[in-house]
Amino acid sequence: MNFNMENQNYDVAYIATSPDANSIVKSIETRKSAKAFAKQVIDAVIEGNEYPLTIWKRIIMFETALKAIKDGIKDYAINQAYKNEPKLLSERKTFDFSVCNDSQYNELSLQFEQIKNALKERELFLKTIKEPITIVDEATGEVTKLMPPTWTANTILIIK
Repeated sequence: MNFNMENQNYDVAYIATSPDANSIVKSIETRKSAKAFAKQVIDAVIEGNEYPLTIWKRIIMFETALKAIKDGIKDYAINQAYKNEPKLLSERKTFDFSVCNDSQYNELSLQFEQIKNALKERELFLKTIKEPITIVDEATGEVTKLMPPTWTANTILIIK
């Protein structure tokens, strides 16, 4: 299958094994060209020109490669942006409230963790319910009919 990206043709197998991967990266410089590339891949699968599992596996491998590339060049890209294009930079603040020595915050944080754990335990219990059951709150006498939780299943592909 060939992809025409900005007047350059690439075979999907070439893309996956190319020693000149930089030229492929250069061919997708805009969101528009990225969407066009994606559409070509999707169309090739839908039209039966490519085997879906082969393309899926390659995409998973591309994601792995792209994450490694991003991690490997991030500092260089930030340094270049500081020098040449500071408008591309934005700061995100993250706060560490645990160092504030605020007893109210610490207590609320502890309560939050306890509630999260209690909620997880209750969810584990509710997962065991297969048929409706009736329970009585011993403190109030309130009668409640517990229903089994609903669930959905998604099929995933496991690529290693």
